[in-house]
Amino acid sequence: MNTASLLLVVEDEVAMQRLLRTSLTAHGYRHLEANRGRQAVEFVATHNPDLVLLDLCLPDMDGLEVTAELRGWSSVPIIVLSAIDREEEKVRALDTGADDYVTKPFGERELLARIRSVLRKAQRDEQGRTITRLSFGDLLIDMVARRVRCGEREVHLTPTQFKLLSSISRTIGKALDGRAYREGRFVVSA
Repeated sequence: MNTASLLLVVEDEVAMQRLLRTSLTAHGYRHLEANRGRQAVEFVATHNPDLVLLDLCLPDMDGLEVTAELRGWSSVPIIVLSAIDREEEKVRALDTGADDYVTKPFGERELLARIRSVLRKAQRDEQGRTITRLSFGDLLIDMVARRVRCGEREVHLTPTQFKLLSSISRTIGKALDGRAYREGRFVVSA
């Protein structure tokens, strides 16, 4: 049992919410529930969950939009839960930034094993929180607000520049795999 982990369940179907609530509670997980994409993004920013279980079909935003928005400033692990079983959809979700994809209906034991697996791989700070602000001397990067300050001056960056800066800043002081730069990814070597 992992009673320290807080999971955010993003699901608009009441029956599925109930099933996940029962299973997560029985296995010692704390959890929050959101039934809309916008609410999920706000909960990640305000509650800093350890993992997000995300349905793709939400009433206000597509789950892929939620994933893309979160990946702009958060490294919170995301497991997609979807009834869509097409390879193209799975690839899109994983390429957008999901850490895993589970097709509904799923077995409880398999889902719990995938949660444990993804949590083991999660990148967190020393206190176990998702990193939302980074600072280096006078440089402050706010991942949630997507703002950069250098001393007292705000630095205006394009979305691509911000993504590049935040990716590089997460790797400062760590050995990098040179292949990652050539392929447009930033991966910390083990």
